[in-house]
Amino acid sequence: MNLDHVRTFQAVARHGSFSAAAKSLYLSQPTVTSQVKSLEDDLNAILFVRTKHEVSLTPAGKVLDRYANDVFNLCMEARNEIGALEGELCGMLYAPASLTVGESVLPLMLHAFKAAHPQIELKAEVMNSSKIIELVRLGEREMGLIEVDVDQAGLETEPFMEDELVLFARYDDPIAEKSAISAEEIPQFSLIMREQGSGTRTVFEEGLKTKGIHIEDCHLVLEIGNTEAIKTAVEAGLGVSVLSKNTIRKELESGLFQVISIKELMFTRQLSLVYEKKKSLSAVTMRFMDLIRSRDWSQS
Repeated sequence: MNLDHVRTFQAVARHGSFSAAAKSLYLSQPTVTSQVKSLEDDLNAILFVRTKHEVSLTPAGKVLDRYANDVFNLCMEARNEIGALEGELCGMLYAPASLTVGESVLPLMLHAFKAAHPQIELKAEVMNSSKIIELVRLGEREMGLIEVDVDQAGLETEPFMEDELVLFARYDDPIAEKSAISAEEIPQFSLIMREQGSGTRTVFEEGLKTKGIHIEDCHLVLEIGNTEAIKTAVEAGLGVSVLSKNTIRKELESGLFQVISIKELMFTRQLSLVYEKKKSLSAVTMRFMDLIRSRDWSQS
């Protein structure tokens, strides 16, 4: 049985689509189809029921899917044990991180990890938290660094740092002259916000709801999926925004931005690791996670 073909089979099973599996594996769809067909011939069994709109596992496919997880976990454990005999850790670290993590503490984490393990190649991927969760769920990444809570069977989250979100404005904005505002005043402001599905947007909306305010009640003038672009928009005077205090630290120190306190309302959250509960992780990933657990990154 070809393990590459089994991995392709798993991708089709997870995505429920040959085309989506091909995209995730960076293969052509005919190649994916051919590999699954070879595996079916090898096992003398049909693994998928193919209809016009979906692909689902047959009873034989469900059996293979169950054993495939065990096979790859054992392969990873064997690779880790053999690697330990060689002494020096090597390989590739994939570090998908949310925008807040990626633009604040991830560079510090990667610098510390590279200093300790110079043979490791690093690949940082900064994206929306919901996208990271999906990649981990589908098995395309071993772990991720996110800024939202996760309630999905099979996934484990582990907080590593508390993060505070703040409302802020350009230093000469009339709003910045106020020492504090009430939550009820927020709908009056021109808001520049992260996109839906981002951890920052989710925490802000949930905080407003505790005061009986919905995002639909607010004056949303611009929605951007990029922290630096949001800071540029605030600097240009387009409105106020809410971001992690860590991501605007330099602007606060220089006096460009001013934090606006909100009476009886704080936006706090946990930045967390996310990974599969029952999956054996590579030695590289486990060592990186150990590094994250070993330090107080809020003091970095």
